[in-house]
Amino acid sequence: MPNQYAHAPSVKSFKMAEGGKRQSFLSKNFTKQASRAKERMLRTLGKADETKDKNFDNYVQNFNRQQAAASKLQKEITRYIQCVKAMSAASKSLYGFLREVYEEDWEGYNELNDAAENGEFLWDDYQNRLSEQVYNPVATYTNSFSDVKGRISKRGRKLVDYDSARHNLEAMQNNPKKKDEGKSQKVQEAFYDAKRMYEDLHNELLEELPSLYDSRIPLYANTFQITFSAESTFHGELSKVKNQLNDIMDKLAQAAANGTYNVGRPSSQDSDSYNSQPSPQLPSTPEQRSSLAKVYNVALPNDESTSQQEQRAASNQVLSAPSATPEDDTEYTTPPQTVQNGDEFKGRDRSGTYETVEIGAQLQSDDLYSVPTSNLPAKPAAAEQPAVAVPLSTTAPSQPEEQLPPGTLYKVQATHKYDCMDTDELSFDKGEIIYVIPFEDLDDQEDGWLYGICASNSAKGMFPENFTRKV
Repeated sequence: MPNQYAHAPSVKSFKMAEGGKRQSFLSKNFTKQASRAKERMLRTLGKADETKDKNFDNYVQNFNRQQAAASKLQKEITRYIQCVKAMSAASKSLYGFLREVYEEDWEGYNELNDAAENGEFLWDDYQNRLSEQVYNPVATYTNSFSDVKGRISKRGRKLVDYDSARHNLEAMQNNPKKKDEGKSQKVQEAFYDAKRMYEDLHNELLEELPSLYDSRIPLYANTFQITFSAESTFHGELSKVKNQLNDIMDKLAQAAANGTYNVGRPSSQDSDSYNSQPSPQLPSTPEQRSSLAKVYNVALPNDESTSQQEQRAASNQVLSAPSATPEDDTEYTTPPQTVQNGDEFKGRDRSGTYETVEIGAQLQSDDLYSVPTSNLPAKPAAAEQPAVAVPLSTTAPSQPEEQLPPGTLYKVQATHKYDCMDTDELSFDKGEIIYVIPFEDLDDQEDGWLYGICASNSAKGMFPENFTRKV
């Protein structure tokens, strides 16, 4: 049975074919770059003429000025919008504090909240109009220059190829001794191909560059008209809110001047009433003094009579006995005691049976001090402290991620300064960041060269790889 895969190409043959194509492409690219370098050197030495177009050169100068002005306009608008956002945040913070301290019973509380909300809405609307109607069109206008600049650089390379092919054809035509029909045919074909590619791109740019340069005037007019109109409308509406807030504050100041919101203070009549209250009277009778002394556990002076001492001793015996409960009718007998308060009773024992009484029963409520408390001023309550809002998190906002240009392969950093030798090359200083992107035209790809966008000025072009390092 014949093998159906006998004639199928192997993986090795595919790799060899692909390697051959790559080698052919690199060889062709090297030949093209060498031819361009030779032509540029001959131009520099003055041994080869250059095809020039004064109109196109003027268009390129206008284009460069227009691109620089567009980049500056975009930066100024960005800075302007950032200032508006900062002012909006400060205004909202001030409105928030005013609404926080303004009490509900004050004049115009509801009107103040409505005015503050209207002011915040005006700030937000103003920012949105600037972003959508001013910044976005300018950004689109500025980004369109990169494509045109790339085609201008490509036209310059095609011009070098055209001049090189033209010089080769002229050299062959001027030297009939070395004329070869086969070689002459190839030189003519190369010349016509280079001329066709150059003229097609050249004529296309001759039509596009003047139109692009003329578009700057409508852009400037529309951009600043929208900016000034939005600002005028914003300030007009905001002034109405400010006037409303001013009227509210004026009414509040008048009410405060009239004492509408003053805190109540004690009157002189209340103070006189408190001071006119009678002071408590000391007990006058011996019984009252004796009862009060027992309550507060103090000793009275020894200027009492003998009968009074006996009564007080008996009272002490009664108070020292345990109190009877309502369910217990047991009588308690005090042990013999020797009273030494007077000479008359010295060495005598006293004992007896006493009637069961409740402790303090002999004390009358009228015998105690009667201190009025109804008119005393109440102890002021501790002032409530306002609640303080504590932020839930103190974590710093995360830094925004770097926006890379579309198609970025990786980033490199310049290790040396490089000045461009041609319009399609990129100039940069040491330390600048460059975004590496694929070549727009594979014919322009060369070994040791990269194609990228400079991060500082958005310039696009080719640059030597050994002047940079990957980051």
